[in-house]
Amino acid sequence: MSGTEDPTGEHKVGITNAQENNPDRRIADLTAEMNARFQAGEYLDAARIAFSITGLGKDELRQTMNAKKSVRQIAEEMNAEAKRKGMHLDRDPWSIPADPNFDVFDRLTPEEEALTAQLRSERFARAEAAKHATEPASAVAVVLEWRFSPADYFEEPVTISRDDYTMTIDNGKVEARIASAACDANPSMRAVLDEGLNGRFLGVQLLSHRPYELSKLTMTRLHPDGRREFFMETEPGHFRITGGSVDFQVIDKNENVLSDSRRDRIDKKKRLAELVCTYLASDGLLGALLKSYKTGVDDPDNELVHLYEIREALSTKFGGESATRSALSVSSSDWSRLGQLCNDEPVRQGRHRGKSAGALREATKTELAEARGIARAMVEAYLQYLEKAAAGAGTP
Repeated sequence: MSGTEDPTGEHKVGITNAQENNPDRRIADLTAEMNARFQAGEYLDAARIAFSITGLGKDELRQTMNAKKSVRQIAEEMNAEAKRKGMHLDRDPWSIPADPNFDVFDRLTPEEEALTAQLRSERFARAEAAKHATEPASAVAVVLEWRFSPADYFEEPVTISRDDYTMTIDNGKVEARIASAACDANPSMRAVLDEGLNGRFLGVQLLSHRPYELSKLTMTRLHPDGRREFFMETEPGHFRITGGSVDFQVIDKNENVLSDSRRDRIDKKKRLAELVCTYLASDGLLGALLKSYKTGVDDPDNELVHLYEIREALSTKFGGESATRSALSVSSSDWSRLGQLCNDEPVRQGRHRGKSAGALREATKTELAEARGIARAMVEAYLQYLEKAAAGAGTP
C-alpha cells in the first residue's frame, strides 16, 4: 500500500506526527514522547504511549480517523526501521492490550473480531519474515538426511560436490548440505536430490545384487543463532541382508598390488552410480530397467521373470533382437542364454513354469548368477549407449 492510498479493510490509526501540535497539551506531549521513543528504537514503549493517546477520548480518536496511515503501514515502517538497525521485532506491538478502562468501541461484531484476528496474524507473519531477513543468507543452511541399510552398501565413504550442494554417503547415513538461498530458489531441489540418490543405490545394486532400504528424507534448517527447524516424513519398511563376497588381491614379489577386487568393485560402483544419477531423470527406459532388476532382488521367487523384462524392454526400444544387439554390442550367445534360462529351463523362478511337462526344480546359484550377469551387462551397455549419445556419438 502506498502512502497516498486510502487504507481499507482495517482501522486507521489516529496517531500522527501532526498530533505534536494538538491544542490539547496532554496529547501533544505524549505524541512527542512517542515519536522520541520510536526514533530511539524503543518500539514497544512507543506503542504503549500510542494506546494512551488514543485512550484520552473517543472524540479525539474520531477526529483523527481520517489519517492516511494504517496499522499495516505503520507496522511496515517499524519493521523497515528495525531491519535498517539490524534488529527485528520479537512481539507484535499492536497486540498489547489497552487499558481495561478504555473502551474505544462499545462492542465488536463477530466480523470485526475475525478481522482483528486476521490482521494480528498478518503482523506476526511480517515480524517473523523481518526476523529472518536480518539473518545473513550465507549463514543459513539446509541439511537433508537419509538413513539406509545395510550400512556398508557403498563399502567406503562417498562425497559428491556440486555448485549448489555437497552430499556425503557413509555408514548408513546420507547428508546433503545446501545453502538456504539455493534451496528456496529451487523448490524442486529436494525431490531432484532424492531421485538422484535413489539412482545411485540402483546403480550400486547392479553390482552387489543386495537389497537395500533407503528412508524418506528429513530436512533441517540451521540458523546462525543456533535454532533448528526440523521437517520429517517417515514410512514403515523392511530389508533383507544376503551373503557377501570374498575379496582378493594379486601381489607381485615386491609387494606391489597388481589387482584388488575390492578396489575395482568400489570404483565400478561409483562409476555406475554416477551414470545412473546422471540419466535416470531424463530417460524413462533406464528407470524401467533398474526397477526390473531391483524387483528381481526383492522378489527372488520370480527373479528370472523380472530379469527377462530387461531384455524385452531393450528389444522394444531398438526394434528387435538384431538392432538391440548391434546398438549395445550384446553377443548372440548371451542373448540366447538369457532367454533359455528365463524361458526354457524347468525352474520355479522362470517365466514358463506352468508349461513344463515335468517337475520343477530350483534354479541353481550358478544359473541365477549367470542370468544376473547377462541382464546386468545389458543395463550397463545401455548406460554406455546413453553416455555416448550425450557426447554426440549417437541418438537414444
